[in-house]
Amino acid sequence: MAALLEVNNLSVSFFTPNGEVRVLRNVSFSLRPGEILAVVGESGCGKTVLCKSILKLLPPDAKMMAGSIFINGRDITHCREREMRKLRGTAVSMVLQNPMAAMHPSIKIGAQIAEAVKAHHPEMKKPQLQERVAELMRMTGIDHPRERMKQYPHQFSGGMLQRAVLAAALACNPDILLADEPTTALDARIQAQILELLTDIQKKLGMAVVFVTHDLKAAAQIADRVAVMHQGEIRTTGAAAELFEKPLQIRTESKTKPEAELLLDIRHLSCVFPLTKKRRIKAVDDLSFQIYRGEIFGLVGESGCGKSTTARCIMNLHWPDAGSIFIKELIRATKRRIAATDVCCKKKGILFSGCRFQPGSAHENMRHYYGTDENMAYGTEKRVEACRGGISDACGRTG
Repeated sequence: MAALLEVNNLSVSFFTPNGEVRVLRNVSFSLRPGEILAVVGESGCGKTVLCKSILKLLPPDAKMMAGSIFINGRDITHCREREMRKLRGTAVSMVLQNPMAAMHPSIKIGAQIAEAVKAHHPEMKKPQLQERVAELMRMTGIDHPRERMKQYPHQFSGGMLQRAVLAAALACNPDILLADEPTTALDARIQAQILELLTDIQKKLGMAVVFVTHDLKAAAQIADRVAVMHQGEIRTTGAAAELFEKPLQIRTESKTKPEAELLLDIRHLSCVFPLTKKRRIKAVDDLSFQIYRGEIFGLVGESGCGKSTTARCIMNLHWPDAGSIFIKELIRATKRRIAATDVCCKKKGILFSGCRFQPGSAHENMRHYYGTDENMAYGTEKRVEACRGGISDACGRTG
């Protein structure tokens, strides 16, 4: 089956006062008719730029450096703006991630949807236009469309406004819909409704969808295939069921060694707890990972898989049975126990999954975690005042 959308080795750069910034690097993928392709990645990895490149709506300081884009077998890489206007809305359309920004605040909802219809059907009379707008609003789950089309964007809730944006994008029955984070600003219940609506409309109209998201759960719920983006590159592509059954395949860490300073290096960590004299449970088994300065590292797993045990080993609250922990200049080997209490407090901190404060004194609890008994044992007035100042500063920073 021929691809509706084909992107080959696409590279896009932004030119700033500080020089060129490469945002997309050799991005390639294809989209088949009737397929939902989820493009998954963290914020800033280039997902929105990819969508805007397909529509040729890049800002003035951005330039396509290499690659080609085919829509319905036609190379649009060098199409002029007049030609692209004919394609936008009919061949390919886009749902933006911020519905309030996508809608003009002083124009009624119905008029904005009608504008999208009339752009490709200028011959349509007013009664026909209003009927088409009402049809689109009903299709996207907006009740009482005749009354609602007379309202302004600020009179719609976030979920209803996203439905209106979707209605405008579907105005001319596009072959391809680019849905750029359509559920980001919505609560969990409304997110589920929008995802269900999107899949229902996709099946009804038979269109293909590029679903851009950073939410793996949403991608798993509706996607046929998944493409994982990281730092402007597509790292892996495959069937959604296969990728989510084998999570190691969707890791998005850099292929090259980061230049940032290595702060934590866990190597082959294992921790075993005795249940009885003969029975033991392995809480952590041969775990290895690294964390660099400025990085947010996610350790994900079901309850009881060893996440908290790993954190306690790092904090020297549990002693591992095998492996080693490197914390910047501090090395904790399992065969050589060291007095690391002071270093642990200075180099690391832990936020427990449940409330761990004693019901007595809040100040004593803060002193226990912020300044250790060893720190307080000196008994000098300056040390006590310094600890109090640190507690006050910590409370202020956390609101």
